[in-house]
Amino acid sequence: MLQTPIAMTEEYFLNGFTWPDYVTQMRVNRERTSQLFQEITLSPHDRRAFAQAVAKHGGQLRVVALAEDWCGDAVVNLPLIARLAAELTDMDLRLFVRSANPDLAQAYADGGITSIPVLSFFDADWSEVCRWVERSAAAHRQVGAWMAARPEALALRQSSHPKDQRAYRALMKERLIEMMDWYREGLWAVTLQEIETLLRG
Repeated sequence: MLQTPIAMTEEYFLNGFTWPDYVTQMRVNRERTSQLFQEITLSPHDRRAFAQAVAKHGGQLRVVALAEDWCGDAVVNLPLIARLAAELTDMDLRLFVRSANPDLAQAYADGGITSIPVLSFFDADWSEVCRWVERSAAAHRQVGAWMAARPEALALRQSSHPKDQRAYRALMKERLIEMMDWYREGLWAVTLQEIETLLRG
């Protein structure tokens, strides 16, 4: 069961970015995000499975995504959700930049969620069906192994020295490039399965 469900209305939802508008306003990872969206294809099985999941919730789902364009997990996961919404006529997606929507960010934080991206799925009555946060369990394990192999990363992240901050940003850029390959090699399929399972309850 969800804790502290997010209150959502159609008016608020429609103030979010559509996928094309979200990509247009990006400043950090626009090219990578656009590239991944173009690469992603859904299998007939994926389309059927999610169409059935939508039907289970009254034939309409609205997806609220909270993100920032510097976030690597948003870069690899949002194009997948955008592709899903683009190919399912009964799924609508709106994206909200966390720093520009402190009320929504605080609502998630009240539920103990500070990671991004956050995806909330709402039915036709604006009841929150389920929530998916940051990355799949399989991706968590892969990121954990990557970080464990680079013990200097934590110290760099915690340092306030400009040189260390630059080194940490370079390390995260390296990780993002590798993450893109992880998703191409199977993590998108795993992510879809995890989200479908949540929707089916």
